[in-house]
Amino acid sequence: MTEPETDEFPPITELSKPQRRVLGVLVEKGLTTPDAYPLSLKATTTGCNQKSNRAPITNYDESSTYDTLDQLREMGLVAFVHTEQGR
Repeated sequence: MTEPETDEFPPITELSKPQRRVLGVLVEKGLTTPDAYPLSLKATTTGCNQKSNRAPITNYDESSTYDTLDQLREMGLVAFVHTEQGR
């Protein structure tokens, strides 16, 4: 059996505030509402901007959320999933 590639992604030393927010929303929603997974871009953006249990309050748009998701994908922390429902 071969060892898995460990150099596929660069080491992560720090996440930006938007990266932490988006990743936090994905983790939280995965634990609290797993039936809603995978989250759509709109649902992820809405989760980032919800006003309860979020500090500081943010106002992300879908474009900035997508860019942040893409950064997290490049780091190997998230994956884009295409389903029949378009989510």
